[in-house]
Amino acid sequence: MSVLVVGGDRVDAMKDFLGDRLGADRIAHYSGRKLKPLKNGIPKNVDLMIVLTDYINHDLMKAYKNIARKKEIPFVCTHSVSHFRNCLGSMKYCFV
Repeated sequence: MSVLVVGGDRVDAMKDFLGDRLGADRIAHYSGRKLKPLKNGIPKNVDLMIVLTDYINHDLMKAYKNIARKKEIPFVCTHSVSHFRNCLGSMKYCFV
């Protein structure tokens, strides 16, 4: 599984969680502070896009959301790793 994480400065905990819980083997991180990665596009074969909303502005979040919609990539907005972890824990079925 390939995951793109947008936002956040230190995402090591998120990477560890994604690898352990979801079996993600390729995890790319865009800080969300610069538009250049957005202009160049996202990595190929992304299976899931996670946006850490506390660290990027709304316009940038909407731009990534639109890219995800066009490419039919599941898109998740969350505040933090712990919030994401809690959301997954409360779901009976995930990413079916």
